[in-house]
Amino acid sequence: MDHRTQGDRTGRLHIWYYTCWLGALLLLASCSSRPAPPPATVPSPLPDVIPVPEGTPQYGLASWYGKERHGRRTASGEIYDSEQLTAAHRTAPFGTYALVTNLANGRTVQVRINDRGPSIPGRVIDLSYGAARQLDMVRAGVARVRVEWLAGAGYTSSQAETPSETDAPQG
Repeated sequence: MDHRTQGDRTGRLHIWYYTCWLGALLLLASCSSRPAPPPATVPSPLPDVIPVPEGTPQYGLASWYGKERHGRRTASGEIYDSEQLTAAHRTAPFGTYALVTNLANGRTVQVRINDRGPSIPGRVIDLSYGAARQLDMVRAGVARVRVEWLAGAGYTSSQAETPSETDAPQG
């Protein structure tokens, strides 16, 4: 083999070697210079989720949760207090008020939605321990209820249209 052939071969080897290094560096630089786009966030639909029309009562089973979650964060971000009159609902906006009636005994309680649930199919609302105690359903654990959505804190939409005793003319 003469020296020209060996020189050409060495030159081509050097070019190939530098090309590979340059390609690797470019690849590395392109990967590190641009952050990867964040993954697309698509809300996953919950099974059995049916939006509740405003003003339409909802009927079904209510359950309650209590001491085991006391002090933990709810889905709304607030700390759960089992003695407060709060509840979990699948679709109602956080801060919405509802009047819950135990259909077995007629007892009612007004709750504020601050969590998501219930996770068990067939149940319409999860109540705090304090709310369940007011409905007298702690021992049973589950009760058939009517949930009425309130127009604001402390009154239903039907109450807003009818005058109260304090609104009556003084005579």
